[in-house]
Amino acid sequence: MTERMIAAVVLLACVVAAVRLAIGASRRARLDAALRRWVRWPKSRRQARQEALEAIERARRQAAARDVERDGNVYRPRSFDRDPPSSLH
Repeated sequence: MTERMIAAVVLLACVVAAVRLAIGASRRARLDAALRRWVRWPKSRRQARQEALEAIERARRQAAARDVERDGNVYRPRSFDRDPPSSLH
């Protein structure tokens, strides 16, 4: 039973590879996109999303702790503020 399953998977992979060689570039791109949508790894995607949210939250906390002004998605540290220029002479 296991040998037949492995043989079926290998046969399917060979058929997909042969079809990819036979079709044009635009259809190959569509086929690749469809295969990527079909084969998803939810655990790794969930983990990546969680790590991204944690990194964003860390950046926000550090910005608040460092006396940084946030203007939309632009961080402006107060240390970048210049004093008004003194007289030229």
